[in-house]
Amino acid sequence: MLALEGSADLLQAGRLGGLARLHALFGQDFPRGAQLGLTLTRDDLRLEARDGSGLLRVPRPSVDERWLQAAQRLRGSMLVIADGIDLDPDAADLQTCQAIDAAARDARAIGAIVGFAEPRDGLPLLLG
Repeated sequence: MLALEGSADLLQAGRLGGLARLHALFGQDFPRGAQLGLTLTRDDLRLEARDGSGLLRVPRPSVDERWLQAAQRLRGSMLVIADGIDLDPDAADLQTCQAIDAAARDARAIGAIVGFAEPRDGLPLLLG
């Protein structure tokens, strides 16, 4: 969970990258095939478009270790971008999910399943 300034711009970029409008968070299947992916480097976690252009960079120490392990194991994660919600980083998981669900029901959230990769020297990075 990250709070961002200018989330409307990120919403637009997400739409262009294949993220779809979410009608709710609970009980929904997330779309697949987004043209965006998460890449983990030594220094940060990046949200990138298929062409490699960066949309978001998060310092690696700020990334939750449990989430990171799960994303590595599954080679992907749910990605939600929502506009106009105030999330408390100390809130319970259910409270955070309820806030995202409310934003989705109000047409203020997009999302998809996105790929997760750790680049290796000499190998191409495939997202999807």
